[in-house]
Formats: sequence, C-alpha cells, structure tokens
Amino acid sequence: MCRRYLPHGRRQGRYWVAGDLHGARGRSLYVRLRPPGPPGKWTDAATGEHGDLLDLLDLIGHRIGASTLGPALDEARAFLALPVVALPPPRRHLRRRLPPRPGTG
Repeated sequence: MCRRYLPHGRRQGRYWVAGDLHGARGRSLYVRLRPPGPPGKWTDAATGEHGDLLDLLDLIGHRIGASTLGPALDEARAFLALPVVALPPPRRHLRRRLPPRPGTG
C-alpha cells in the first residue's frame, strides 16, 4: 500500500519512509510496517500529523479530490480484497411522548 501511495518512499527497517503525504522524496513521513507497535500507524515529523492507514488514505484522498472518508474505506476494502457488505437500512426510532411532569403542565 505504501509503495502505491507514497511511491518516492523506501523501506527502512520496519518503516516506510517518505518526504510527505504528497509523495515527495525525503524522510519526514514514516509508516510502521511491522511490530513492535501497531503496523499502519504513521507520523509526519515535519507537520506533527499522525494516524492510521485509514487516516492516511483519507488525507491522500483529499489531495486527489475525494471529500469524504467513504472513498478511503472503499480503497482500503479493495486493496485488502474484502467484499462489499450491504448495510441494512437505518432503523427509525419512534419517540414516545412522555406525559408532562407534575407542576410544569
């Protein structure tokens, strides 16, 4: 995934190191590839930004014109070869009308 979205980066030990979220060359942005610590966590030392792979995909998505997290989730699902799961429609909760409290009605 890092090779695809941060193509000017390179593997350095257990990290993928790149310049920034725009794919520049450098060493400011690093993504953990394997333990110890959770793989997929990333930090940009120059800006202080950090997060997980979905955050990274979301920020890169904003760079290429996607405006919501949905495309990042779709991309992660496709990359991991996960099936699309149809969600049931949201349930509508009926609000029960309560009687007025004594002395307020």
